Amino acid sequence: MATRTTFVSSVTSVVVAATIALSGCTPRPDGPGPAAEKFLAALAIGDTATAAQLSDSPNDAREALNAAWSGLQATHLDAQVLSAKYAEDTGKVDYRFSWHLPKNRIWTYDGALKMARYERRWRVRWASTGLHPKLGEHQTFALRADQPRRASVNELGGTDVLVPGYLYHYTLDATQAGSGLALSSTAHAVVDVLHPFNDALNDPQLLAEQASSSTQPVDL
Repeated sequence: MATRTTFVSSVTSVVVAATIALSGCTPRPDGPGPAAEKFLAALAIGDTATAAQLSDSPNDAREALNAAWSGLQATHLDAQVLSAKYAEDTGKVDYRFSWHLPKNRIWTYDGALKMARYERRWRVRWASTGLHPKLGEHQTFALRADQPRRASVNELGGTDVLVPGYLYHYTLDATQAGSGLALSSTAHAVVDVLHPFNDALNDPQLLAEQASSSTQPVDL
């Protein structure tokens, strides 16, 4: 009985050991995270050639990545992988970009890379949305400075005292408008357009006479 028990225990130990060894040799499928990290690492240092080669459309990707860097006039990019998920041979990697722009400005936003596995290798499925979720096909970034809106002048209670606006200055030059019927027609057109803004401007004939007799353009 003792011999039999020892034999069974030994066999059991061998079976368990074999099972553990087989489990250790079975490879687990890799997700798209590492490939996306390589892509983002290359993009972050401006190595658009390497980043583009990690996509399924290297030429289009490199052109778009170069345009993004130059359009934003960026000095640096911080790229961070937030999460990665996949099913079979397609996946998505969420990222966070922080572009460092001129004058110490930083533009941060979240986006996602579409991923696909080709012959056991994950690649970025290139699309413009890989750079920004709202970027359309064949669109790119452009950094520009817009003039700020002029502020109003307020009195102590908050009421507007002076509001920004535009001042337009019009003149009628008879030498440019022509003579005779041409000048008369122009005078009628001017009165029709400007009379709602200037009640005194209501006589096309008088305006035509003033313009024709003046050596300088007539202020309206």
